Amino acid sequence: IDRIVAALEPRQEGTRVEIVAKEAVLLSVGVPLVKQALGQAKQQVLVNNLKQIGLAFHNHLASHRDSFPTAAIYSKDGKPLLSWRVALLPHLEQNDLYKQFKLDEPWDSEHNKKLIARMPKVYASSPDPKVTAAGKTTYVVPVGPDTAFTGKNPLRIQAVADGTSNTILTVDVDDAQAGIWTKPDDWQYDSKAPAKG
Repeated sequence: IDRIVAALEPRQEGTRVEIVAKEAVLLSVGVPLVKQALGQAKQQVLVNNLKQIGLAFHNHLASHRDSFPTAAIYSKDGKPLLSWRVALLPHLEQNDLYKQFKLDEPWDSEHNKKLIARMPKVYASSPDPKVTAAGKTTYVVPVGPDTAFTGKNPLRIQAVADGTSNTILTVDVDDAQAGIWTKPDDWQYDSKAPAKG
């Protein structure tokens, strides 16, 4: 504020007072403030989306015998077809979209591929509009040993030894790791570099 006040030059002409601002100083102070405000707004959207996804996981538990969804919707022969994000759609008030998927076809089948462009806003995580426009999300689940998503069998809530408040279900990865929201492709957790990506 002191820098902004110092950048203002009051001038008086008769009964009229004019305040002239030094543009360079205002820009040097104002631009960082605007960037900070935008960053905080984006952070709030991220937190809200993750809360909604977390609630959807818990609603899935209630309607699927206390089991979390698996990281993918699998075919009868065990091939991953669609992401857990598709499985959560009914719990995100997206039941009509969910019913449009052919759950026995892969994410990139002729039919299911058309639905990529209909990504729900809750999965639109990246601030980069190019990522979102491509139907990509940065919300993924950690998969692998010692995670809630270890394979084709759903994790039952009773098996969460540390409690759900100490268990990570979803993470936000950087844009370089973003993936098509319907594709069953998630973050390979590495205990030696847990924050990588």
